[in-house]
Amino acid sequence: MLYDFEVYQGSITEKGTDSIGVGGDVVIRMISGLPSGKNYLIFADNFFTSLPLVERLQQRQIQFIGTVRPNRLKGLDLKSEKQLKKEGRGSCDSKVELNSNVFALRWYDNRAVNIVSTYKGVEPRKMVKRWDKKERKTVEVPCPDAIVEYNKFMGGIDLLDSLSALYKYRVRTERWYLRVFYHTVTMALVTSWLWYRRHCFLLNVKHVKLSVFQARVSTALIETKRPVGRPSSSPLPGPPARKVCKRKSPVDDVRKDGIDHLPDWAVKRDRCQHCNAHAHKL
Repeated sequence: MLYDFEVYQGSITEKGTDSIGVGGDVVIRMISGLPSGKNYLIFADNFFTSLPLVERLQQRQIQFIGTVRPNRLKGLDLKSEKQLKKEGRGSCDSKVELNSNVFALRWYDNRAVNIVSTYKGVEPRKMVKRWDKKERKTVEVPCPDAIVEYNKFMGGIDLLDSLSALYKYRVRTERWYLRVFYHTVTMALVTSWLWYRRHCFLLNVKHVKLSVFQARVSTALIETKRPVGRPSSSPLPGPPARKVCKRKSPVDDVRKDGIDHLPDWAVKRDRCQHCNAHAHKL
């Protein structure tokens, strides 16, 4: 479920604060509303993850698990991908950064996966199913606990994007803010449906599909009758609305012919019957 989001506007460095990189600064801004000392658990991919970010989160007692790029593991000498490949599928190597007490792990599956964590470690290992191309069958591979935890919860963003793309509003416009607005409405609708589905699960009631839920919400918003205009400050009804007699405007050739138009004296407001402009009394 969506908690918060931020529209990408390029590299933003807040004044008066120490930057920890573009990705790390995004995470710090996104969790600014979370209370400290509650042991929240954050998952992130290798674009956002860095050791300074994990250290900053530890200061607020927020746990973290995320994939990390190899060049960001300075001071942690892990086995290379070639060495782990020789040891076989499922092999791993781990280290602990003593200054920050951050756990780093490199696990070899089809390729090397790098993880940093302050929440889980290697043990207990669990067996996961993988497809073996050589043997052409499914085999079991030992997987560290941190990898299992990451794979379990990291798919939330992908699921939200997938659900948002199913019944997306087809808006063809070059105005970027309209696209942001409709995407925000779509994410709000999907998040509402997820809350509704959880509520039905707790009550042991069958939930409707997302398409039906979206149609019902749209119908409810369209059929809702609301008063138009500013609400009256007095409980008494106001005077009846004045009927405006709309007059058909002449063609542009007459309105813009450059000839002085005579006022229509039958009309109290003394408007020109051709261009609907105020006439000056002489």
